[in-house]
Amino acid sequence: MTKHKLHASEIRRLIPNMGGCLATHRITVDGASVGRMVREAARNEVDSGWCFFAGDESQEYVDDPANISLYDVNTLANYAPDAIRFLTYPPGTTVVRGEDGKLMVTAADTPEPDVILMPAVGPGTTRVGRAWSFELSQPMFRRLDGDSLVLWRDGITAWIELDGLHGQSAAERLDEIQTGRSPQSYAEEAVVAGDITRYRYRLDEPGDGGTTQAAAYLFGLTSEAVIHLGIYFDSEELGREVDLIWSSLSALDID
Repeated sequence: MTKHKLHASEIRRLIPNMGGCLATHRITVDGASVGRMVREAARNEVDSGWCFFAGDESQEYVDDPANISLYDVNTLANYAPDAIRFLTYPPGTTVVRGEDGKLMVTAADTPEPDVILMPAVGPGTTRVGRAWSFELSQPMFRRLDGDSLVLWRDGITAWIELDGLHGQSAAERLDEIQTGRSPQSYAEEAVVAGDITRYRYRLDEPGDGGTTQAAAYLFGLTSEAVIHLGIYFDSEELGREVDLIWSSLSALDID
């Protein structure tokens, strides 16, 4: 029986389900780093198309079925967390590890996807950028989606944006936020603690089929930075996660 470098108990859920992939035993058994990853066209609906290599395998080695196995993409993400950011690149993509030790796309004209996966975060303290942190009670998946950072798990999604004050004071920006909120907003709350002002309100957004979607808008403001979280959740039980994020939102010392 093949003995893998990582035991099943060491595999954490780092990314959402992406299906299967192929990887050589140089990585999963010998413990070599991922040196090359290629995405081919998927063969079926459970195939991601990704193939992972150490990069030093001979053609004879790769051609031997005993040296390559099928894995969940999440398993390979545990072997190579730095590969996660490339997993949403399309078929035809080749990624190699350069002389500097970093993975990079080989074709310079390959456009970066709109969505870039990142390793899951939580539970515990989660840092956002250089200036902010908050607590999570459970792990959440993480991605860059356009200009926003998104954290999500079943039933709850947080869209996060970071900004500066652009010549405004924190008080001026807060007044702008309060003035611009929807007239249907409720449960407004502001708390000032030292250099940080936390502000939030609730809003029931229109959902599918005439339903409503619970949403909470949270803000943190210091004399230098602003964080905005738009959090959408499916139950008041999940609303407790929103309360945890709100109550633990902290500004970090970035000096």
